[in-house]
Amino acid sequence: MMVGVGILADFEAAMTGLDESVAPATAERLLRASSDVERQLQADRTRLVAILDRASAVGDGVSAEEALTGAGMSGTKARSEAERARTHQKLADSLPDDSDDSAGSGDQDEPSLRLPQINPENLAAISRAEKSLGLPEEQELFAQHRVELTAMAQDLDPTVFKVRLKALVDRIRAAVASTTEERHRNKSEVKSWVDGDGMRHIHAKLDRERGDAIWNAIERESRSIAAAADRSDGEPLRLGPNLSAEAMFQLALRAHDAGSATARPLVGVFVDADTLEHGRHDDTLLERMGDPGSTVSDETLRRYLCDCDIQALTMDGELPLAVGRNYRTATVAQRFALRAIYDTCAFPGCDVIFDWCHVHHLDWWEHGGRTDLDNLAPLCSRHHHLAHEGGWQMKLTADRELRTWRADGRPYASASPCGPVTRWRAGADATDDRPARPSDQFVHHREPGDNLADGPAHPGHI
Repeated sequence: MMVGVGILADFEAAMTGLDESVAPATAERLLRASSDVERQLQADRTRLVAILDRASAVGDGVSAEEALTGAGMSGTKARSEAERARTHQKLADSLPDDSDDSAGSGDQDEPSLRLPQINPENLAAISRAEKSLGLPEEQELFAQHRVELTAMAQDLDPTVFKVRLKALVDRIRAAVASTTEERHRNKSEVKSWVDGDGMRHIHAKLDRERGDAIWNAIERESRSIAAAADRSDGEPLRLGPNLSAEAMFQLALRAHDAGSATARPLVGVFVDADTLEHGRHDDTLLERMGDPGSTVSDETLRRYLCDCDIQALTMDGELPLAVGRNYRTATVAQRFALRAIYDTCAFPGCDVIFDWCHVHHLDWWEHGGRTDLDNLAPLCSRHHHLAHEGGWQMKLTADRELRTWRADGRPYASASPCGPVTRWRAGADATDDRPARPSDQFVHHREPGDNLADGPAHPGHI
């Protein structure tokens, strides 16, 4: 049966025999009428797509897309046309039963008979907008506006309609976004299990804020491990799932250490007590922790002092830095002292920061080594493995120069420590005739309420 009846038949009849001699007024009238023809063709296409969709649902016939591609249309164009027709049908289904579009149809049970006459360009814009809303909540809100969209699409030209449609989409996204974060946080979860091969699986589903933060930390740690491996003349490492696993493990180790009894303090500044008591002087030490060579203003220092713990590294105190075989691991006091001596891993050329390092016994504890400051040095995970499993040899001289040898006995390199106190001492000793300061021997701890004026005139960190 022919679907092109009524307006389509009238238009086709008017176009029959038309040539260049036709009056301009007639051509103008027919061109304007072509817009109505487009709307009628869209309505006919919507009806046909609905018929094919119902048939395809029960396995009868071809899909609408297959029918259109069979007529010579490209796959992309066929999918777009079919989706436009389905959008048209959704708009018709959303209209109330007593709408003007259904009046007089004679068949209230057939929604396709009350299809609104909409410019195909507006229909395409609605279809694209609905497809761009990926969240179920966004699609639900969009569906609630179909009656409003139908009225606008019928009354407005495409340029104005697209502006109104974009504004509606923006409002929907803003409304959903206000609740999305909380919903995602509530749905976040971490699961873990051990498979038959003994491997532990850890699966995390997280909101974007926390998920992105965790993954970015893993990627940064992976790059740091790979860079350290290249600098240490070891086996090159490449970014990938295995290295990501090692990075996550190292991050977990540091998180565990941060909550342990031997945790390094979360403090900001190294400063000598003379500066605390009397202000800046020629040999002032005032440096941000973890940022070699940096400084802070007096105002910032005073703000830090309002609420802080002070850990003082002094010439005489309460906690000795030589504890022999009484402790297996470095004491809190020894970690404080090492943190003041080293900015980074002690291995030559390595710039992994101190807070990410392990405290290594140069003469191994297992071989009788003592937990004394002159037998301890910070090593990152990579170089700690080189020392223990990799067969590399490391020796610490009296002036804390670390000398290294490869596993085959060939000399590699040596490095002297560089940290806030070592830089401070080197600078002060180079500018006056005072004898070089002896190695710091003791550490003691004071709480924020202590009177700074009564403290030792030696470097500490806040």
